[in-house]
Amino acid sequence: MFANGENGTFNAPIVPRSSTPALLGNKALRRNMAIMDCHNGIIYFIGPGGYQILLPPGSREYKLELSDSGHWMLPVTEYAAAAAASKKGAAAVQGLQLLHASVAPKE
Repeated sequence: MFANGENGTFNAPIVPRSSTPALLGNKALRRNMAIMDCHNGIIYFIGPGGYQILLPPGSREYKLELSDSGHWMLPVTEYAAAAAASKKGAAAVQGLQLLHASVAPKE
């Protein structure tokens, strides 16, 4: 039973002889069109008809790629160029710093 009183069930693999809780996997999240609000700790399961996300000015979005192992990856394609520029004593590549700062966790 969920905190709002709604009943629900799901199947999940478990780790035998472990206190690890049942996990809602990436395949199930994608199949149920889940959107996670990590800041507020909310998960949305989108119903028929799709959805619309309205973001305030200054927001950024980045396209993730799904790895062969089923994990989401944030592509960073200019790493080699940034590393080479840094080794030559050049100023740090602003784009790489910007991407790093945008995904760093807030404390």
